[in-house]
Amino acid sequence: MFYALVGANSNPELLEVEKEVALRETRHWNPIMMNAVLFGRISKLYEARKIMRLTPEQRRLLERTWTRFHRAGAGLSEEAKTRMAELNERLSHLSTEFSHHLLADEQGFTLSSAPTTVTACRPSFVAAARSGRRRAQSA
Repeated sequence: MFYALVGANSNPELLEVEKEVALRETRHWNPIMMNAVLFGRISKLYEARKIMRLTPEQRRLLERTWTRFHRAGAGLSEEAKTRMAELNERLSHLSTEFSHHLLADEQGFTLSSAPTTVTACRPSFVAAARSGRRRAQSA
């Protein structure tokens, strides 16, 4: 819900909060997804999946869960897990920064209402744009 709000109705203060939330979220999930004991339990189920009487949905869920933990670094050495956690935090920062740049670029977008521009657009797009413009003017 938070990320939907940030994408739809952001301001500089909310974007700063998003940076902190993204970092906290990464720091929350890293120890869970790299938990060797939990991954060991999942791995036992994963190894026995062919002899277990699982529905296709259950089998898919088990396979996806094992893959997610494996890719998150659950099977790595402690040293490699530390490095993976650092990389995850950096990736979190960079992806948030990228989304902020993208949002800023989109917020600056304008569409010319020159006749040549309007005739190049689909009629349904022009009607929707006019409808939105009327709503914005009446607000």
